Amino acid sequence: MWEDLIIENEISFKDSIFKDDCINNGCTFNKKVDLDGVIYKSVADFAGSTFKEIVKQKYTSYDGYAVFRDVTFEKPLNLRDTLFNHKVNFLNIRKNEKNEKVDVANRETARIMKDSFEQQNNIIEANKFYALEMKEREKELDKDVKKGKNIFEWLVFKIHGLTSNHSQDWTLALFWIINLTFFYSFLKISIQNYFELSSIMKIIFLCIAISVIACMTIKIPQNYERRWLTTIPITIVCYIFYGYLVETDWNLSKFSKNLNPFSIMKGDEPITLGTLLFKIIIAYLIYQLIVSIRQNTRRK
Repeated sequence: MWEDLIIENEISFKDSIFKDDCINNGCTFNKKVDLDGVIYKSVADFAGSTFKEIVKQKYTSYDGYAVFRDVTFEKPLNLRDTLFNHKVNFLNIRKNEKNEKVDVANRETARIMKDSFEQQNNIIEANKFYALEMKEREKELDKDVKKGKNIFEWLVFKIHGLTSNHSQDWTLALFWIINLTFFYSFLKISIQNYFELSSIMKIIFLCIAISVIACMTIKIPQNYERRWLTTIPITIVCYIFYGYLVETDWNLSKFSKNLNPFSIMKGDEPITLGTLLFKIIIAYLIYQLIVSIRQNTRRK
């Protein structure tokens, strides 16, 4: 049993068998830890420990209860070849003391952690690792696209991640709903003849603006509180741009009308291809908003 120790040397228990409880609470491992082929017959408890280097766990078997609660893994965690034959606790597992999400080495690691929370009916935590699982799948698809494979699936994943962080971030979906509606409303009111030079310049400006916002959104941190520091100012700027140039009374009547994806069914105006495409996009974003909120509040 080790408790609150600082281990400066590399540790290797390769191909060992622990028949009794193995308790290592609050320890700090400054060097690599090799657990390849280790079999834990009883409880394996690493609660509160910190691993500063890689932890090798190839063909490691946890036959009893495994506890990784409040454990810090500063390097990517790889559980692809690790066997868990009993319940495992990954609550509050993190990358550092700032509680940033732990880095996972592959999609299977994220899936294992997601599954452990689902078995405990901890849906909110399971959803966080579902998002990590999807991001790892994106990385796999990035490699496939370079080989000319799974191009459509790659596109779907990219759109899903950009619009809602894989149905985990409702603020991101709301951000896109508001700002795309501002831009569309301005485009619809201000541009009468698409072939006039002024209209062409406005269309080019809008395309550039939306592209810049998309690039900024990709770089926004996934922490929700920090995301608002970027999304709120951008949304305010878009509202000022829309209100000053389009509606001098700062009325949002056109905005609210365009926000309704079912307004084209009323028959009060012709349905153009651009209008139909925009309404489909808004309907998709509203769906992502609802799903994202539900993902973080629902019970299984």
